[in-house]
Amino acid sequence: MTVLSAGFHQIIDLFISRDEFPDLEILANNVRPNEEIGWQCEFRDDTDWGHDKAGPLKEARRLGEYIVFIGDGLSDRAAASAADEVFAKHALAEYCRERGINCHEYQTFNEILKRLKERF
Repeated sequence: MTVLSAGFHQIIDLFISRDEFPDLEILANNVRPNEEIGWQCEFRDDTDWGHDKAGPLKEARRLGEYIVFIGDGLSDRAAASAADEVFAKHALAEYCRERGINCHEYQTFNEILKRLKERF
């Protein structure tokens, strides 16, 4: 399992325990203090959101992985297009509907877990 975020690694680390999820890969941007000019954002790449989430999904698919993507925002659009199965809410669900991308709308992660347990 991999967390793909256009947010910052340091914020994600506040909510996800590395002790509880030692093998979890987190791909996110970074923020670093710089004593001369203040806090600096370090983006993963130069795409619009600072992180092309579709890239790792395409690579995983190339390796034969089945891609389940969960998202809800603008930075999730390209990834939704690259996934085998999409769980979406809010703006991402609307985007998927408008473009004919099959998605399961969800409100809570429990709904997603239930659906995946039924299938796998």
